[in-house]
Amino acid sequence: MKALACCLLISVVALVVFRDAVSEQKMSSRADTSTYRNRAHGLFGTGMLPDTTFFIHPPKMPFSANDYVFKFDQLRHQHLTPGEFTWWLIGENYGFENLSFIIGETHPGGGAVLHVHDIEEAHVLLEGSFQYLIGDSTFTVHAPYIAKVPAGMPHAILNVGSKPFNIIGVFPSKRQRTKVLGPNPLRPVDESTLSSDESVSVRAPRATITVDGNKSDWSGLKADVLEITCGAGKLSAEVRYAWNQDYLYILIHEKQGDTTRKEAEDAGSYLNTPSSYDGISFFIDVDNRPLSIVYDNSDFNPWFGFSSTGRSDLFCARSNKYWPHLSGQDAYRTYESGNQEMLKNSTVATSGSQSDNSRVIEVAIRWSDIEANVEVKRLRGNNFPTIKPGLRIGSEPLLLDDEASNQRFLNGSRTARPNGRDTNSRDILLTD
Repeated sequence: MKALACCLLISVVALVVFRDAVSEQKMSSRADTSTYRNRAHGLFGTGMLPDTTFFIHPPKMPFSANDYVFKFDQLRHQHLTPGEFTWWLIGENYGFENLSFIIGETHPGGGAVLHVHDIEEAHVLLEGSFQYLIGDSTFTVHAPYIAKVPAGMPHAILNVGSKPFNIIGVFPSKRQRTKVLGPNPLRPVDESTLSSDESVSVRAPRATITVDGNKSDWSGLKADVLEITCGAGKLSAEVRYAWNQDYLYILIHEKQGDTTRKEAEDAGSYLNTPSSYDGISFFIDVDNRPLSIVYDNSDFNPWFGFSSTGRSDLFCARSNKYWPHLSGQDAYRTYESGNQEMLKNSTVATSGSQSDNSRVIEVAIRWSDIEANVEVKRLRGNNFPTIKPGLRIGSEPLLLDDEASNQRFLNGSRTARPNGRDTNSRDILLTD
């Protein structure tokens, strides 16, 4: 507490100093001003804020950890969510032993996405009004104030005032980790402003499948084949879907080409780091409702591992429903690892061998498992959709070869998931 108190005192002084000092910096420290719009408030006074160009820029000017003063063009700066521009000072890079800062310029209707840090944080605001979501609590506060955000507590903010304001996030450590959990739930999405939907439907016929790792049940089904690859000489696979009133079925069949093998030897290893092994994950958007915000997170995210020894326990799932209800390090670890309880009524089987690229993962995900583990408040009408022909469910597969550095979405990106509306996005279309 003593360390945090010192941090807060420094931050209040810093906010005043930063506000005055930064106006002296040249506008050239920002990106191309043709993509910016004028504003009369904020750290740069009459400067510009990006509209839709998202970026992360390293420090523009050199600095030394032995310096006593750091200008803003010596900080990493980024624009990753509408209406907010931030500067990051990670203490260990600047000679601090117990301090790190995030300085934000937040415009009306703007604010950070839902995220979590591994250590506690304090917010300092000298003017303005912000709405907060911290854990399960939603409230509005008016400056001047200092807000406390416990370690591992999911949170988001929204500027509900009429002007841009500057906020400082203070961390009592020379390093901190941030994990994005999803879009800002305080900011409503106007779907009429979204681009046209160019996503591709993948037909999933009605069927009853015996989940045993034998793909013979899929013969003759009018299931579209979705192909995904991690690149030449790496893991590639074909994906098919089917369904009935009880289950969503998925068949993943390895294709020729992979020259290496990395499989989890047991469920514990896979649960700890599912992204470290050969496998596949599906980012499922239950009501197929894309969001016009970067870092959109899926409703339900199951993971499955390939096995050359026929294991049926290499699976786990994540869900946006539970992160806000966890506290401390549990929230952070739940994002990094997975949970098998979310698929307790579902079935997984594997077969084949990596040596001849014949591995198969066959899955039956019970609809009730999905329904029980999604945040219904995020869905249209606050209801889980009726399972019937014609239902479209967003599902973006992520194929993993050996480790996360080799993972790929359908668009070929390692980290940028298709947005649900572009030509690389895929929807499961339930058919008779």
